[in-house]
Amino acid sequence: MNLSLDSLRINFETFHPTGPQLKSGNLWSLMVQIEPLVLGNGDAQNTRVGSHLIIRHSFFEEFDRDIYANMDLDIDTKRAALKVSASVVSLVSLTGGKPFFMGSGTIIESEEVDGTHLSTILTSASLLRSTPESDALPGDIKIDVYLSDGKFLEGQVFSYDFHYNIAAIKIKTELALPSATLRILDDSISAVPSAISESFQLCPHSDVFNLCPGDMVVAVGRYFEKPNELMSAPGKFSLDCVKFDCKELFRTNCQISKCGIGGPLVNRYGEVIGVNFYDSLCTPFLPINIAVKCLEHFKIYGLSNITYIVQQKSQVHFASGLVFGRQEEHNKL
Repeated sequence: MNLSLDSLRINFETFHPTGPQLKSGNLWSLMVQIEPLVLGNGDAQNTRVGSHLIIRHSFFEEFDRDIYANMDLDIDTKRAALKVSASVVSLVSLTGGKPFFMGSGTIIESEEVDGTHLSTILTSASLLRSTPESDALPGDIKIDVYLSDGKFLEGQVFSYDFHYNIAAIKIKTELALPSATLRILDDSISAVPSAISESFQLCPHSDVFNLCPGDMVVAVGRYFEKPNELMSAPGKFSLDCVKFDCKELFRTNCQISKCGIGGPLVNRYGEVIGVNFYDSLCTPFLPINIAVKCLEHFKIYGLSNITYIVQQKSQVHFASGLVFGRQEEHNKL
């Protein structure tokens, strides 16, 4: 689906045939009127910077153009984002022909199956919720996927986990697509800022990545409007608490927008170390360690998270003696 001015107008008029009349103006002014109604985003706030209208806390906010901290990127940020760029996609979920969520995702696997290539996209399960409270997929859900070159593909829901809020989407292509490099986090994380020398940081050689408070990270996403540009938000890893229910979440001070939900968090080498979520004050993320375990479970037990028994062991130790994480058995029958 091409989310153009005309298609948004059609969706709005169909959804609200007796609603307020659209005012004349450009696409931005149209978004201001549409998003709180069509996309259920009542917390959107409009801010004007000169002649440029910014819709804060919305799917339409491009976090590389509309957030000041991300407008002038340094060379390290650009290099890290470029490394993962070809694997970052935009995703739009629709029901009844109307978009209800726009997010980002990462191609993490591509394999040949019967002469075609089947790729797996890791993203947020928020893409599949028609309402924030829903734990069921809409019966007519459709997933539009936009690759780094702007090519459109239709995605299929492979599996999802609403506890960890992640999902796997499958797409078919004639050629293999570039997959991102995943780097498992070391489960011993020092509470003291990294004292590792810069020369060592430039020569990674371990199978796991040691992440310390203050370390550079980059949140990456792809915008859903053509030309489907890459968005990057630099920041630092923090041990501060996250307000969401999932205790396994970490946080960074990267500043993204809602269309970056589900996109990758990468280290300075462009390796994926987490899946990004959204908060107006920070960027929470799920460590890639847990996402990989969930994907392994998906492959063994199939499509849905409605029925499964999983024993999850995930502990992260801090030098201060505190333990972040949990060891528990999930039973969802």
